[in-house]
Amino acid sequence: MRKFCITLTSFLTLSGMLMASAQAQSYCENGSFYPGFFWIESVSSGAFENVTGPVQYIPNDQDRYAPGYADYSNQVISWQAGPNPLELVSGAFAPGLPIHWQVWIDLNSDYIFTGDELVLSGQTSEVVNETIDLSDVSADSELTTRMRISLSYGQPEPACGSFQAGEVEDYTVTITAPQLPTVRVPEDYTTIQAAIDAAMPGDRVLVNDGTYVENVVIDKSVVLESVNGYEATIITGSTSTPSILVQAPDVTIKGFDLSGTSEQQRHVQFDVGADDGKLINSFCGVGFPDNRAFQTSVFINDAHRILVDGYICDQKAGSGIFALNSDQSQFVNNSLTGNSFHGILLSNSLDTTVENNILNGNGDAGLTVRHSDSLIVSGNQCSMNQEFAGFSGTGINIQNSSDISVVNNTCDENRQTGINIGRSTAVELIGNSLVNNQTFGVYMFESPAMMHDNFVSGSGRGAFVFASPGTVITNNRIQNSVFRGLVLEQNQNTLIEGNQLLDNEVSLTLTGSTNHVIKNNLINNSTLNAPSCQIDLSQSSDNLIYLNTFLASALMEFCIDNFSVNQWNSPIAIDYEFRGGQFSGLMGNYYSDGDHTDSGMDGIADQAYMLDGLSSLDDYPLSAEVHRYIFN
Repeated sequence: MRKFCITLTSFLTLSGMLMASAQAQSYCENGSFYPGFFWIESVSSGAFENVTGPVQYIPNDQDRYAPGYADYSNQVISWQAGPNPLELVSGAFAPGLPIHWQVWIDLNSDYIFTGDELVLSGQTSEVVNETIDLSDVSADSELTTRMRISLSYGQPEPACGSFQAGEVEDYTVTITAPQLPTVRVPEDYTTIQAAIDAAMPGDRVLVNDGTYVENVVIDKSVVLESVNGYEATIITGSTSTPSILVQAPDVTIKGFDLSGTSEQQRHVQFDVGADDGKLINSFCGVGFPDNRAFQTSVFINDAHRILVDGYICDQKAGSGIFALNSDQSQFVNNSLTGNSFHGILLSNSLDTTVENNILNGNGDAGLTVRHSDSLIVSGNQCSMNQEFAGFSGTGINIQNSSDISVVNNTCDENRQTGINIGRSTAVELIGNSLVNNQTFGVYMFESPAMMHDNFVSGSGRGAFVFASPGTVITNNRIQNSVFRGLVLEQNQNTLIEGNQLLDNEVSLTLTGSTNHVIKNNLINNSTLNAPSCQIDLSQSSDNLIYLNTFLASALMEFCIDNFSVNQWNSPIAIDYEFRGGQFSGLMGNYYSDGDHTDSGMDGIADQAYMLDGLSSLDDYPLSAEVHRYIFN
């Protein structure tokens, strides 16, 4: 049995003479040069059968270069989101030849067959009888798309391009949700609990409009679904237990308002062993009094592979979602705002995805991660989180965790910090927007991290890195910081390269920090009032500072104490081109207030640039801004 899982990021392999079509709404060409050696004899699935025999040469179809292609996209194979049978029979001029079968389905309908959409691949002699498991395909409505079947000689071939011998056939496939046995409320049973008790594992319990005053316990694998969504279907728990308590695996809950009572501590709880559960398109209903912190709307307790998708909880709880010891879970497309403490809290969790959620206006943090590993945090809004009862007011707060990817999130206007990382390892911050956070845009404490391509603006301090050796800070834009742009304290071995530090009160600060490489950064203060220190170095030595462009509208200030001895030029000669000439030599930095006389026309100014502090001299200052040079 082959099981398929959709992912959003994939790569298209192109080979041979044929390339992917540039036209919209068109699939790439595919086919073989010699289809007469062996071919696809027939394709069958359930009641569907297409017996084609040897390849028919059809003029002007898509196989302009390779005749071993047949377009049967006018024939439709009907499948469900689940296991589906597929029989493939080959024909050949001689028996026993080694052949390889492949099947792709364009499940995201983007007209591209990707490696993630390869649902069958294997070598055999003549006949393939396989089950294509599409259980992970979401098919709330019918999906109609293209399926490509490839038969090749002895080895797999790409979904696009030409190959030597075999045949390719295209079909249309429709994928629908499986038809489950259904128990109806109130038509069959007047209460939801009675319907669940009567249902068999795998059944659907379909609930019509109304308010149901009961606490539901689900102890078998069922789908609990409303007819018209949470706007029309309310479950109001009547005791201190959760409105819905899930105690079985493979439970789906979809489309409910889960209003609780003041005594309740949970709206929904996935208990120990309730793995592979789903909570979809639901609403947490009325709030707990005063958003008490110990009350959590969705509590996941040692249950794995939980999906919470489209859940709305605004000013209703201490935390919107609390996942404890939950691995491989997904929290996507939820709106969890205005809660006393956390939008989402993850503790001791592994391989979890937090994506495209709105986590604004919570008391402590939009997202808090503790003692967790291998997380993807992507595309979330984590803004305007406010300090509550002395807690942080942070967009994303990561503590004692490792292997965390924080990508393309928006964490603006938080009371304290946009992204806070403490005592964690292998954290990467990529492409995040961190604007107008009051204290820090980014704060790293004892957390070596990679910070790349982030936009940090208007915070008290743009990025503060404390005791985090080996951190990499590249290609970020840090601007308009009220106090300091980039700060490193008690830090070692950091690479700071390709950043733009613009219009900060103090652009770069190093305190007790050594052995950094600081190169190819643009440090510019264009305001009329120049900062007191463009660079502030205190007890920070053995740093390499070169190929940076220092610009200021007024006299530039470097505040360097006598305990800071650094090298202001490259450690080795650099090969470069300047104004059409080829040169090689040591290179320093460009200073807008320096003497740029360059009698040698080699891009190195004649006069050294004097900085503050002992031994602070750039012997090889550049006569032009760094972008004027071409480096080999």
